[in-house]
Amino acid sequence: MGNDEPVTPVFPNSDYCAGVSGAIGIITALLRQAEYGGSYKVKVALNYYSQWLVNSCGMYPPEVWQDVWQRNGSPVFRHHHTIQYLLPRVLGAVQKSSADKLFKEEFFTQYFVKSLGKTMRIVAPIMQYPNGQMKPGFDVGTRTNGVDEARWPEDLSVEKVE
Repeated sequence: MGNDEPVTPVFPNSDYCAGVSGAIGIITALLRQAEYGGSYKVKVALNYYSQWLVNSCGMYPPEVWQDVWQRNGSPVFRHHHTIQYLLPRVLGAVQKSSADKLFKEEFFTQYFVKSLGKTMRIVAPIMQYPNGQMKPGFDVGTRTNGVDEARWPEDLSVEKVE
């Protein structure tokens, strides 16, 4: 971006990606346990993910970086810009340049959030089980901060912890 200074990366977002990696590891461990028995350990750490990303994936070649940067309006961000500043601008650029590829209707689904009384458009599950044995989804939806009491419920299927 021409400023020779670090900037908060919007993509990939290491905490999110490390969480996804952990979830995939847990699902893989559960599938292996069901098929082969035994027990499995899954380790996840932000620094491990970031190191893997840099050391295993590397950086884009300059010509790829220039192409992507220019197709998205050549934005320049600074070291003091927070994720709250960056994210709307990056998503706006992506929406403008790639909406036809990334935001197709079939990539999304509708989900009614009981606690909010509203229907939300969310990314559709990509995982499918053979013969429809299981259907990915949510039993308990999202809610705003402070809605639940600060304790684990006896019944994890309750919509609100009281």
